[in-house]
Amino acid sequence: MQTTLQGVITGVSKYEIEGGSKGASMYMNQATSGRNPNVIGQETLKLVLPYEMFEEMRVHEQGFLNGSIFQIDADIESGGQNKPKITVLAIRQVQTKESKPTPTTK
Repeated sequence: MQTTLQGVITGVSKYEIEGGSKGASMYMNQATSGRNPNVIGQETLKLVLPYEMFEEMRVHEQGFLNGSIFQIDADIESGGQNKPKITVLAIRQVQTKESKPTPTTK
């Protein structure tokens, strides 16, 4: 299932382990939808970022640092421990008076 998320990206990281295993993650804060009574205020999401997209995120670094709002196109599937696995497909900075959108797609 595909969806669009909107929020503040707080960080992006990658790893590479001996034996060839590698991956990347994106961390995003967004206002809670109110559907989960156990979350108040901001909700923190950990998204799977395809490893190949990591370097493309550098064009968004200033937006990540200044708390700009981004839209994320994502694929949601069932992950381990009955938690959703959310994979980033594309990212766009939401246009404001101070910035112009900078699209990046997989």
